[in-house]
Amino acid sequence: MKKRTAPIVFLAALVIALPFARGLFSRGEGRVYDLLLRACRYRASSKVLLVAIDDKTFHALGDRNPTRAEIASVVDRLWRSGADLITLDLVFDKKRDEAGDSKLEEVLSRADCVLAFSPTSRLFPIERFSKQAVGLGSIDLVSDGDGIVRSLPAPTFEKRGRELRVSVLPLAMKCALLTWYPQAPPAFLLRDNLLKVGTHSFPTAGGRWLIPYCGGDGTLPRLSMIDLLQGKTGKVGKLKGKIVLIGTTRPTQHDSFPVPVPTEKVTVKGVEERSTNTMAGVEIHGQALSAMLKGYSIRMATKTESRLLYLILAIVASVLALLSLKPFFSLVIWALGALLLVSGCYFSLKSGTALPLLGLMLTWFFCAAVSFSYDRYRDYRDRQAISRLFARYVSPNIAKTLLDNPDLVHLGGKRKELSILFSDIRGFTSLSEKLQPEEVSGLLNEYFTEMTEILFSFDGTLDKFIGDAVLAFFGDPIDQPDHAQRALACAIKMQEKAAELRERFEREGKPALHIGIAVHTGPVIVGNNGSVNNFMYTVIGDAVNLASRLQGLAVKDDVIISAYTASLVNQIEVHYNIESCEPVRVKGKSEPIRIVRVLSRQEKEA
Repeated sequence: MKKRTAPIVFLAALVIALPFARGLFSRGEGRVYDLLLRACRYRASSKVLLVAIDDKTFHALGDRNPTRAEIASVVDRLWRSGADLITLDLVFDKKRDEAGDSKLEEVLSRADCVLAFSPTSRLFPIERFSKQAVGLGSIDLVSDGDGIVRSLPAPTFEKRGRELRVSVLPLAMKCALLTWYPQAPPAFLLRDNLLKVGTHSFPTAGGRWLIPYCGGDGTLPRLSMIDLLQGKTGKVGKLKGKIVLIGTTRPTQHDSFPVPVPTEKVTVKGVEERSTNTMAGVEIHGQALSAMLKGYSIRMATKTESRLLYLILAIVASVLALLSLKPFFSLVIWALGALLLVSGCYFSLKSGTALPLLGLMLTWFFCAAVSFSYDRYRDYRDRQAISRLFARYVSPNIAKTLLDNPDLVHLGGKRKELSILFSDIRGFTSLSEKLQPEEVSGLLNEYFTEMTEILFSFDGTLDKFIGDAVLAFFGDPIDQPDHAQRALACAIKMQEKAAELRERFEREGKPALHIGIAVHTGPVIVGNNGSVNNFMYTVIGDAVNLASRLQGLAVKDDVIISAYTASLVNQIEVHYNIESCEPVRVKGKSEPIRIVRVLSRQEKEA
């Protein structure tokens, strides 16, 4: 059965996985990526420092922004304090007062400074400043469809003959390359969406570089510009060896952007504390630079890699769906699978590859839901099949056990040692000749009803009615180690009930019924026997034939059992009045069969 259903189950898993592999819910992947990114907790580089043009600076300067002369003064102080590189996240695209511009130009000529520009907005620093800078970096950012900044734009290149020349570098990348290669960077190599510069590489699939954020706004150490203007640098320790980024952090300057990571706390008017997912542009560039210096990078899994993951997931889900597990264990395994999936995506992101967790999880969830639904349907179908198969043959007690534990049922034939009970009404042929067919039918129905109730009270299995005979067995479909003892007790109880029926029938003017019963224990084949379309749960074998022969030897109101059955009954002499008989010969047996006649019970059983 499983061999036939395996391809169907696998095909169903592929059908579930296909829409997600093709990008269904891809817009929601960003949110799930954000959660994993927060859990990764990348470490910040100690080399990066921010100088903020914040509200404190604005108010200290008389509710105005700093002039270029004041900016030049800060740059000069940072450079003289030992900063390695100073980056200005400010675009000086227009002339201002000559004194201030001259001072800034003079400071830029002495300090190693990177200036900002925006190719998207076509904003570039004026030539007198750009000539003095050691480099220019783009401050453009990439917002995803949900408006969140998760990446920097990839560098843009232009071909000059066979050479690949960079025309635009993100601000953070420009600073990183100047730190690693102060003189001149090696040649740029772009292959398979991977930009290589010397020993460093940057994944640029989709025209962007994902930022491994190390925290929310305020994670990087920062100084207020006013503190530098006033000579206060003790708050961040020594400035020697630092890469300093100067930029505005004031919300009113419209240089804050939604990011994947929240700030720890934001105080509003000194009273209310709330969380925000916005970050100043200068900190975004600072965190990108920090990640580059620490060697962190994140690339999106390629389409081929993602589709391979969905295929593997479909295979694993198919295997789980084909396992015959109890609902609780199935739930535990599917839950563990989900946990492993989340853990795998987390560690993959930690090592630098972002996987489509949302699509994978939804695929897993729907496969689990379909598997659970099919399992419940299969359980229902099996219970109905068992109910139809055994309801007429076994006691309600055994039927309930089989319905609760369908695995106990083996619908194919199997070899097993059972105790076989054969009973027959003595003189039934002559009796039926004296009665009308309707009367015979009514008499038999009443008799069989009483005998069946007794059989089921000992958890026996009714094989069939053969005319006026009853064929039953003990020890299947539920294993019963004491099947011989049950069969004998059932036979005695049947004889006792037959005696009660005789008395009642005589009072009602009906003919008396006398039965003979035989019990034998031996190996048989038990299970479904018959044609392909018509079969029944029955026993066949030599032990069944022998039980039938012994029943023929039983006189009216007699119980005959084989010596082997008697040996299996615990303390038979204590509980029953027995009489050993001479070995008898039966048809089909070359050796005589030892038998025991059981007359009655020693004492009444409740």
